[in-house]
Amino acid sequence: MIIVDSELKRRAAEDNPIRLAIVGAGFSGSNLARQIINSVPGIKLVSICNRTLSKAESAYTKAGLDDAKRVDTGNQLDDAIRQGFHSVTSDPEVIYTSELVDAIIETTG
Repeated sequence: MIIVDSELKRRAAEDNPIRLAIVGAGFSGSNLARQIINSVPGIKLVSICNRTLSKAESAYTKAGLDDAKRVDTGNQLDDAIRQGFHSVTSDPEVIYTSELVDAIIETTG
């Protein structure tokens, strides 16, 4: 774990975080989002996908962020990431087609 922590800290210092997306904004997804946003340097949660957009937005809000943009395409998501915004979508394909998402965690159960 120390090696992972060191690498994540290095990425944070270089402003080169792992860009993560979560599919699912229920109990697990919301808690994971809060943990990553508030306690994991070197990983940036760039998007949350949920069938109900308000739940995805709520997951960001509960974690202390209120800048999430609604996106409908992978290109819109990429633009939001480049501009430093977080995003929400109801279509998982948006996340899968993004060129800037490094990792995806599925939390729909």
